[in-house]
Amino acid sequence: MNDKLISAEMFSRELKAAGFLGAYKFWMTLKETVRPPDEVSELARDMLKALGAITLGERGGVAASPQEDEALRYCGLSPMRILQPGEIFKR
Repeated sequence: MNDKLISAEMFSRELKAAGFLGAYKFWMTLKETVRPPDEVSELARDMLKALGAITLGERGGVAASPQEDEALRYCGLSPMRILQPGEIFKR
């Protein structure tokens, strides 16, 4: 049994970040499968940037992993740093 607790704020923040990273991975996989029109690519990038900005803002400019850093940079966002393995973001 795990006796660690998570706050509602932390759960919400991490769920949003997971949604952003999932959307990024979906988009990158889709681009490998089909060639989306330019307007769809622009829309996708704008949506990912909005989701990424929320994630980055709620984490105080810190990416949770190298994969999240890659996704944020794809959207034109620059994290200040990446959390180290085992490090937990605390505000």
